[in-house]
Amino acid sequence: MKTSLTRLIITIAIIIVGAWLVMLAFKVAAWLINGLVGVAAVIIIAAVIYRFVVQKPSSSSTKKAPLKIEREPSKEKK
Repeated sequence: MKTSLTRLIITIAIIIVGAWLVMLAFKVAAWLINGLVGVAAVIIIAAVIYRFVVQKPSSSSTKKAPLKIEREPSKEKK
């Protein structure tokens, strides 16, 4: 009877320790994912700002040259 009771206690202890290790692994994974989400958000925001700055036309190119209209010399009737 002692052997079966000892084996039962060891089995229960192994299950408890295994569950604790799995819980610890999930906590580490959640912490890692949470940290990576923050890093990814910062990278995406920086990329959007960079793309906006690069694609923004410079102020000198936004100034339009005056439109020149060339007229044919009119034929004057005398």
